[in-house]
Amino acid sequence: MEDVKFSNVVVTPMGGDRVFLHCNDGGDIWQVYNDALHFFAMLFANIHRWTTSDVKYERGAWVRVYGVLVHAWSIEFFKLCMLGVISAQK
Repeated sequence: MEDVKFSNVVVTPMGGDRVFLHCNDGGDIWQVYNDALHFFAMLFANIHRWTTSDVKYERGAWVRVYGVLVHAWSIEFFKLCMLGVISAQK
């Protein structure tokens, strides 16, 4: 954004193809957006005001398991692995 003289606009990735736009100087992002509609339309397919429903509560994790054949991997297998980890922590 600094390359096109929007030094106060911050683009924060939210996962997937979503980003959160805001001004780092306390300015109104909608004022900036309305002043440069054509520019933002070239970058973003859809812009709307943020709501709490925009937040996804999904989390991913990397799991390294040695000695288990690939064809045994399934959701049920990883649930069993996590039960073992939780039991070991108690």
